[in-house]
Amino acid sequence: MNKKYISLLPVMGNAEGISLDGFKYPLQNSYLPMGSTLCISNELISEIGNYSFTSGILLVIRSSD
Repeated sequence: MNKKYISLLPVMGNAEGISLDGFKYPLQNSYLPMGSTLCISNELISEIGNYSFTSGILLVIRSSD
């Protein structure tokens, strides 16, 4: 995997119901306030990771470091 790090950043407010599966640090139905560092540089532990959320707008960044 060339770009195995994923960051999720809430934009225009908070995000709710965030779940991450297939990541080093999984989440289940979590709240992510704007400005939080909770979802910065999480690492994929398999070829495919899944994320979902129930409300908000997220910027998703995939990087190699």
